Amino acid sequence: MTAVVEDREPIIGLLKKCRLPNDDIGSLNLDHFILAKNEHQIVGVIGLEICGPSGLIRSMAVEPQQRGKGIARALYLKLIGHAKELGIQNLYLLTNTAESFFKQQGFNKIERGKLPNAIQATREFQSLCPESAIAMFFGLGS
Repeated sequence: MTAVVEDREPIIGLLKKCRLPNDDIGSLNLDHFILAKNEHQIVGVIGLEICGPSGLIRSMAVEPQQRGKGIARALYLKLIGHAKELGIQNLYLLTNTAESFFKQQGFNKIERGKLPNAIQATREFQSLCPESAIAMFFGLGS
């Protein structure tokens, strides 16, 4: 399910609970955020920030008591489909905690300085994620 404006505050709440960057969520297009819900409560979220032909995966979070149920993988797969529909060619992300998850999905580490300029220009890259965050890359092909 795609997020709508009314989901903004619950998304921010979940990101805060999971200690993920959320300061710029108010300015991002929620059309590119995918939710997992249990009844009416958001239990998982993943977002995509469009940067030309590239996308920056944003804010993958799952409620702690809901982890281990495949929610993160399901959200990720929906995001991949969404990115392909949008014509995104390459996906990037910055992480301090999910390197092994994304490695299992086929992502590879990349030097931060080798990220595309459009990704480096995002608030996430510039100020929200620490320089210690690992940069990762995944090519979606054509």
